[in-house]
This record gives sequence, C-alpha cells and structure tokens, in this order.
Amino acid sequence: MCWAAAASNILQWWQDNRTDVAASTPNGYASTYVAMPQVAQLFIYQMITRNWTDGGGQVEQAWNWWFNGGMLPDVYYPTSSQIQTTPISPGGYWSHLGMTFDMDAIESPLFRSYGFYSVGNTSLKKEFTGVFTDYIDNGWGVSLSLTSPTTGHAITMWGYDYTEEGDLILYLTDSDDYRIAMFRQILKMSDTGHLYLEGIDNETAQYAYDPATATGWEVTSIHALTAPLNLAPEPSAAALALAGCLAGMWRRQRRV
Repeated sequence: MCWAAAASNILQWWQDNRTDVAASTPNGYASTYVAMPQVAQLFIYQMITRNWTDGGGQVEQAWNWWFNGGMLPDVYYPTSSQIQTTPISPGGYWSHLGMTFDMDAIESPLFRSYGFYSVGNTSLKKEFTGVFTDYIDNGWGVSLSLTSPTTGHAITMWGYDYTEEGDLILYLTDSDDYRIAMFRQILKMSDTGHLYLEGIDNETAQYAYDPATATGWEVTSIHALTAPLNLAPEPSAAALALAGCLAGMWRRQRRV
C-alpha cells in the first residue's frame, strides 16, 4: 500500500508542524518501530492499513479519511482499496477544520494535484519543473505518482535542488526500498515529452526509464496536502538559535 505510506509520511510531517494535535489523534512512531523500523515507522501508516483493505489507492483518499472520515467519490479518485467493513477507527481526526471535498466544484481545500501530460511537447519541461518547485515553496506536503506499463507507485518528495546544468534534483523517500533515508534523482524529460527520474552521482535510477524505447517508469502526476501549517507559536530568540543549529538536519531542501 505505497499510497498509504506516502500519504502517512505527509500527514506525520503536517502534524509535526501543528501545535494542536489532540492526544487521541494517532501520532509518532508505530508500535513496531523499534523492532522493525524499515517496515512501518509511523503510527499513522499502521492506522490507515488497519482500516483499509489491501489494494491500490490514492493519497487523496487517505488524506481525506484522516481529516474528514469516509471516502472521496471513486469517479474522481478511483481506488481498489476500501474502508474495512468494520473499521477500528472512522478517521476524521481533523474534521473540525472543515476541509471537505466540494462536489460541485470538484475540489478540496485539503489537497491539490497536477498531471504531466505533454503530448510530445518538450517545451513544457520548464512549466512542469515549475510545478515541482512551487509545490515545495508553497509549504505543501508532496507525493509523486510513477507509472509503468503494468502498474503504478507512490513516493514522497521532500525538497529540491539543481545540478550545475540546471536540471532539477528531487529529494525523495520510497516505502518499497526499506531504507530510512532520502535519496536523490534528477528530473528529466524525453524527446517524446515524458518525465522520468535519473540517478545522480553514486545514486542509481530507482525507477528506470529508457527514453530510446519509451519504456519503464514515468512521473505522471504530483499531489500536495495543502492544509495550513500556520499554528506554530512565534519562536523566542533562544529557539531561533537552536533552530539554526539544527537546520542542516531538519530543513526541507530547496534552492536558495
């Protein structure tokens, strides 16, 4: 359930940036973290997987369930995974924020997404690259959808940088690699207008694509949790000094 893993990464990051997380809201490490940190680090992920059937899904479905409870319309957010017949929890941990899906406008204040459909137009690379940087610069939690000829996958994007040639470097984590660390990939566009990821330095391509044959994994869409993060209190001078010391460990990567 890669979509649940990517969604839970963003949800935990979001809750880490709030000051009003209720004691009853699942938060922090999973109960299995100490024994098996590579398998399930987050309590949020455990709660989603215990309340949804095992299958393909959408990060938006997980975000909506966590905030509001229930499912989004399948016609807009198709998913083979469903809420369990007798769930342990109904979700809706942040329903008091009222960030619900608008059926008339077909949109939500909770999330946003963008599909990369160039139809062979390589001039769209600059526009597409701008979407990645804007989503991070806006302070949103970001997930990417990758698609191969046979399946799909969701991973988490934490930040970006640039190569000397000006290509975008993405900082990513992947629930399928059993690593507790970020890795970097360069965002590329083929001559046919498909976005894909390429390795950098000693980091190989995790989801390879062959532009010559147009086969492999493409980056097909980007998804953002857009719920507000503005409840952190004004820091004291001492807190700012400490934050400066820890910035190298905690800051989201981006070009300055």
